[in-house]
Amino acid sequence: MATEYNYDEIRSIINKEYLPEVFDLIFTESHFLFSRLKAKAKRYKTDKIVVPLKVAKMTNMKFMSKYGRIPVVPEEIYNAAEYSPAMLTGNINFPLQDELDAMSPEAVLDMIEDKMDTLRESIEDYWAEYIWTPGTSLPETDGWNTFDMLVNETAIGGIPASGSVPDWWKSKRVTLGDLTNFRGDPTKESDLLNPNLDSFLPKLIRRIVTITRMNSKKKPTLILLTRYLWDLLESILDPQKTGGILNQKAIDMGFDVIRKDGLNILADDDMYRAQASDTDGKILAVNEKFLWFYFHPSAVMRATDFVRIPDMNVKTANINTYGNFVTTNRQAHTVFEGVYSPENYYNPS
Repeated sequence: MATEYNYDEIRSIINKEYLPEVFDLIFTESHFLFSRLKAKAKRYKTDKIVVPLKVAKMTNMKFMSKYGRIPVVPEEIYNAAEYSPAMLTGNINFPLQDELDAMSPEAVLDMIEDKMDTLRESIEDYWAEYIWTPGTSLPETDGWNTFDMLVNETAIGGIPASGSVPDWWKSKRVTLGDLTNFRGDPTKESDLLNPNLDSFLPKLIRRIVTITRMNSKKKPTLILLTRYLWDLLESILDPQKTGGILNQKAIDMGFDVIRKDGLNILADDDMYRAQASDTDGKILAVNEKFLWFYFHPSAVMRATDFVRIPDMNVKTANINTYGNFVTTNRQAHTVFEGVYSPENYYNPS
C-alpha cells in the first residue's frame, strides 16, 4: 500500500478486524436497552424472521370426567409471528485526498479506525432517532420496527392488532388524560410533583407496572423515561442526591438508571423525539424477554466492494446489516402518553 491502495485488502481488513469490533461496541456507551438486546441477538437464515409466540394457548386444559371430551383445536390459532427483514446501510468513503495524505500502512490503519468510529456513532445516532420516530413520520417505509409500531394499533408480525386475536397481541397504549376518575393533570409539572394526586410521577411508575403485569402476567423489566421525567423522578426519590437509588453497575457503564422495587428505570436521551409537544411526553414499560434483535449471519455489518463514484475522486463501500427489531408479546409493553416533558429541556435554543 505504499503507492496505491489495495481496496480488496482494505475491505478484508475492515470485515475481519474492524466491523466485528464495531458490532461489539455499538450501543454499549449510548443505549442501555439496545446494548442488552444486542447481547442476546439471534440469527436467522430464511427470507422471513419467524418467531414462536410462547405465550399462545396451544394446549387446551380442563378437568376430565371418565368419558369426557377435550377439544383438539387450540384455543388460540396464532403460534408464531412473521417479520420481514430490512437492510440498514451506511457507507465508508475514501476520497483521493485521503489516499495521498495517508500512504504508509500505519497511516492507512489509523484512518480506517477513525472511519470506523464515525460509522459506529452514525449508526447509533440514526437508530436512536429512528426507533422513537412516530410511524407516520418515518423516513423509510421498509425499515425496522419502531417502538411506535410495537405499541400502536397496527398490524405487526403478520397478525392484526385487533379483532379476533389474542389479548396479548393487542397493543396497550394509554392516554392518561382519557382515564376516568384520574385525579390530577399529568401535563402539569406541579401535578407530577403532588403526592396527593394520581398524576404523582412515582404513582405513574407503579401504575404502568401494574397494568403491564395484569395484561401480560409478567412484570416489566425496564421503564424508559425522557431525560426530563427521569431527572424529576430522581429529585423526588433522592432529593439529597445521595445516589442510593441508582443502579451502580449501570452507572459505571455510563447510563443513568434508577433501581427501585426490582426495576431498572432508565433515562433515554432520545425519547423526546417521539413527542409532538411539551404535553406529549411518554413513559414506556417493556419486558426484554419479549424483545429481540434478529440479524442475518451473512450480513451483520459486512462491507461491500469499494467502487468509484462517477465524476468524483471517491471510492465507497456500503456497510450492511440485515435484520429487524421484533416482539413476541405486545402486551408485555405498555406506554403512557400525555405526560409533561418540555421539549426545550433538550434543545434550549
